[in-house]
Amino acid sequence: LREAGQVASIKAWLEPWNIYTVGRFGDWEYVNSDKCVHKGLELGAQLAAEGPLADRDKEHTSESSADSGK
Repeated sequence: LREAGQVASIKAWLEPWNIYTVGRFGDWEYVNSDKCVHKGLELGAQLAAEGPLADRDKEHTSESSADSGK
């Protein structure tokens, strides 16, 4: 699972459910703890810039509802 494409694919699959993985286990690579903290802070800043999680949850719920009607 160490192939970058596989990890990116899994991350993309989890993102609509507001599940984000970072760090040694989330990125499937060995990184020092300071790098893990840095990646976590970057993700936090990105999510804060995108707005409240509740808004993203509504978007996902409405997309899932639309998909289930097909």
